[in-house]
Amino acid sequence: MVEEGRPLRGHGTSADVRFARFPASHTIKGMFFSRLMAIAPRAEVEQMDLRAFPRGGRYVAFKNYPQIDYSRIAHLAASTRYRHQETREAMRRLARDDFAEFAKSRVAKVALSFVGDCADTLKRMPDLYRMTLEGGTFDAQDIEGGVRVSYRDFYGWLDCYPLGTLEGIVIHHGHRPRVELHLEDDLNGHLDVTWNR
Repeated sequence: MVEEGRPLRGHGTSADVRFARFPASHTIKGMFFSRLMAIAPRAEVEQMDLRAFPRGGRYVAFKNYPQIDYSRIAHLAASTRYRHQETREAMRRLARDDFAEFAKSRVAKVALSFVGDCADTLKRMPDLYRMTLEGGTFDAQDIEGGVRVSYRDFYGWLDCYPLGTLEGIVIHHGHRPRVELHLEDDLNGHLDVTWNR
């Protein structure tokens, strides 16, 4: 069980091992890169082995880019902004802003226009993932006092990054999140999200 004020410990699987196994077909919309580019040192980003770094470093919001590129830049941004935290906690904290960034987009405004409370938003996560990612499968269902979000073939730091994303949604709704991780391995598992109202 992970609570908002309790940091994650450790580094988990090494970043290089995570990067090496990303499928080339897994993509993410460009809208999520802008905030990372504002955090990560530009000179270091330009030296990275990125598959599709855009001319001038400007990512187009609704264009697809390799998830591995996002993962590399996110790791650098997290290590820069949260340099005194261990890797898993740094990635978790960086991910908390994902929902706020997505919520600014036109797609999100339409997708979320019929969403009511925290539980409704969390149950829409599989749809939101499918709108912004290619690769992996997602599911969400009610559990007692909260929502279970399931991930299959998810290469985006399942042991910490989605935890921050889901916490960000709960915080957005004015609650204190609690998340229980149930991981089969680095790529598959589910997160049970509850909150104090």
